[in-house]
Amino acid sequence: MTPRASSGIAAGCTDGERFFPVLRGASARGVGPALDRFMLRSSRMPAPFPHQYRATISRTYASRARVEAPPRPSLHGGPSSELEGDVASWSPEHLVLSSLGLCMLTTFEAFAARDGIELLSWSATASGTVERTPDGLMFTSIVLGIDMEIAGCVDRVEDTLEDAKQYCLVLNSLRVPVVVEAQIRTPDRSAPAERQAI
Repeated sequence: MTPRASSGIAAGCTDGERFFPVLRGASARGVGPALDRFMLRSSRMPAPFPHQYRATISRTYASRARVEAPPRPSLHGGPSSELEGDVASWSPEHLVLSSLGLCMLTTFEAFAARDGIELLSWSATASGTVERTPDGLMFTSIVLGIDMEIAGCVDRVEDTLEDAKQYCLVLNSLRVPVVVEAQIRTPDRSAPAERQAI
C-alpha cells in the first residue's frame, strides 16, 4: 500500500506540521515501496537519510553487559529470567518488544500529524512468544495491543494506522508476523475498536 498523497490537510482538520513520505525501492518485507525518508515541512527539518546509529555493549560479568549510547542513561542487560538471567536486567527479548512498541508510536505520530489527527493518549503492550524452531530459538508470534485516544480528523485513523504499520522500521526488520490490535477512542467514546493483523 502506498501512503496517501499529502499535498496538504483537508479542510476542517487541524492544519499543522505536514509529513510527506518519500518512497524509493522495495520495502524490507517486499510489500510495496520502502519509506526512504520523511520530509517535514516546518522549521524542524529532520536529518537526511541514511541515518547512522551506534550503541556499545560492554561485558560486565558472565552473560551480563552494560548497554550505552551516550548521552542516554545506560542499561544493564543480560539473559531473561527464563534463561537463568537476572529478573532486573533488560533482556534482548524485552528490548526487541520495547523497540517495536516505541517505533510504532513514533511512526503513527508522524502519519497522524500529516493527517490532522491529534493523539491524546497512547498505551501499548507488546507480548511475544519464543520457541525452539528448526532455525533455532526465535520469536514465533508477537502481538502489539494499542489503546489510543484521538481527536481531530478521526475518520482518517484507519488509513493512518495502516501506514504506520507498513512503515514501522522495527516491524519491517522482524521475521515474525506481528498482530496489531488497536482500541481507538475519541473523547466522546463513540469510535469502535479496530482489530488489525499484519
